[in-house]
Amino acid sequence: MPLKRLALIIAMGTLVAGCQTTESQPSIAEPAAPAPQMHLQFQGSPTGSGDISHVAKDVSLRKAIKHAFPDATIVGDPGVDLDSPVSVWVENVSPVHYLDQLGRAAGLSITHDDEVIHLSTVARWNFTLPRRHEATARVLVERIDIEAAITVVESSEDFITLLVTGPAWAVPSIKAAIHQLGDQTALDDVFAGQ
Repeated sequence: MPLKRLALIIAMGTLVAGCQTTESQPSIAEPAAPAPQMHLQFQGSPTGSGDISHVAKDVSLRKAIKHAFPDATIVGDPGVDLDSPVSVWVENVSPVHYLDQLGRAAGLSITHDDEVIHLSTVARWNFTLPRRHEATARVLVERIDIEAAITVVESSEDFITLLVTGPAWAVPSIKAAIHQLGDQTALDDVFAGQ
């Protein structure tokens, strides 16, 4: 009799195991990581003509820009998140200085006129050229994009390596202009077209 009972228990266990579902259960999704928070905090010169004093926490980048330029159209290149959060504390700064610092905090290049503010990703490009062309290269880069920054990375007696940092959209034009430095006729054409 005990053997029959044992066989019955084993049979019941097998039956119950066979009835259990083998489908995977939906897992509880992990909460998404919060977007990185940008912080902007600076103070203008007490004697400056700044008219922006602004304190805001967890506002969108778009709203932070609109605070200084309420009537401007804001345009972002693909990949630029205008809704990324930013905290701002500024006092007595000009709108242009405010915008410049906001772009630096976001790692973006911001160009603007009275009507449109354009945000683009920042690109960096090294190029090496004969030292005698350094001044010309700087003029070319400035004419293509006044916001681009140029720094000397390496220098020797005959050659110099420059790092250009600026909006990604300007890099192809800068490269094309720099490559023309070896051809004086092409270089004259570049200057004539500016």
